[in-house]
Amino acid sequence: MKDRLFDIWLSLHVGPANPVFIPLLEQHTPYDLFSMNADEISELPCDDRLKKALCDKELGEAYRIQKYCRTNGVGILFWQDENYPGILRLLKDPPMLLYYRGKLPDLERELCIAVVGTRTMSEYGKKMAYKIGYELGAAKAITVSGLALGVDAMASAGALSAGGTTMVVLGCGIDIVYPTAHKNLMKEVLRFGAVITEYYPLTGPSRGSFPMRNRIISGMSLMTVVVEASEKSGSLGTARHAISQGRDVGAVPGDVISSAFVGSNFLLSQGAKHIASAADVLQD
Repeated sequence: MKDRLFDIWLSLHVGPANPVFIPLLEQHTPYDLFSMNADEISELPCDDRLKKALCDKELGEAYRIQKYCRTNGVGILFWQDENYPGILRLLKDPPMLLYYRGKLPDLERELCIAVVGTRTMSEYGKKMAYKIGYELGAAKAITVSGLALGVDAMASAGALSAGGTTMVVLGCGIDIVYPTAHKNLMKEVLRFGAVITEYYPLTGPSRGSFPMRNRIISGMSLMTVVVEASEKSGSLGTARHAISQGRDVGAVPGDVISSAFVGSNFLLSQGAKHIASAADVLQD
């Protein structure tokens, strides 16, 4: 594995979903930034918080993370790497580092579709999530989800059942299966796809980490399909990310008198594409 010590060091100071690193890396390498003295750091185009953080030259945590990744077969993609997903570079807040396990597909050549929705799905939502995931897998499109309970897991399971590929974006460290009930599903994903995250190993899930990771789910995908969503469903946040990123949004229509589909039906009323099968996605 390529030495990533200073890439990791910088990412620890920048934090997730913080685009402040972009102008820095357009001018300097992470090692350049590490080597700067306080006077040089004071001239950098970033806020005072990060300037103060860059004066901290402690490498212990970065060493620990790099050693863990080397020992456990965890790959690292850096924002400037040639094989970093170009589609993510287009985001206003791209992840600086991506940790991954499994086999990353060629995202420049293969079609990625996000399939998301509620954790407390109805039987109808369950069938539709599995159906769309299966059909996307059979068509060799890549299903992207978050491994969450409900729609996310059913879509990934459907894609795998069709012999397809699925990518899972975690809201925690690469070494943590959350929810724990999806341990076996995670194993299947790693056999036929990939698991990625911007959070370094041993980072536990938190209330804020999942909404933050949703921008990566939508950002890797040309379309985000919302299968079932109530008025306050987190999957609507993923749809909003997709819209702000200039990506397409689709939704599966649901019962108009059921609160479980208020969010999905709202998206349709706002111009989201009507999705009844993967064919509705693929024809675009």
